Parts: sequence; structure tokens; C-alpha cells
Amino acid sequence: MEKKSNACGVVGLCIGWALPLAGIILGIISLARREKSVALGVLSIVLAFFFWIFWASVFIGGMF
Repeated sequence: MEKKSNACGVVGLCIGWALPLAGIILGIISLARREKSVALGVLSIVLAFFFWIFWASVFIGGMF
């Protein structure tokens, strides 16, 4: 018997702001495993993309 959990989605949300690539990967894994809440996987991916753009603009803007 397989228990479903939201572990990948929750972990993806927690580290997606600091490591966006890891957040995207965990969000995709969450969607692929069909965890309880699909919203956590989608939110993890969206949040990670947002922070990826944010961190890129901060680092590129700081170079010039």
C-alpha cells in the first residue's frame, strides 16, 4: 500500500527561493509522482522561476 505525501512539493517551496533549479526539479518530481496536492508542485515551479529571474537580475545588474 502506497501512502501519498506532499514532501517534494513542500521541499521545493522551501528551497526554491535560494536554489531555483532545485525547486523546479522538485516541483516536476512532485507532479510526476502525482502527490496529494498538485498545487504544491505547480507553485514550487512558479516560485522557482520567479526567483530564478529575480536572482539573475540581481547578479547581472550588480555586474554593471
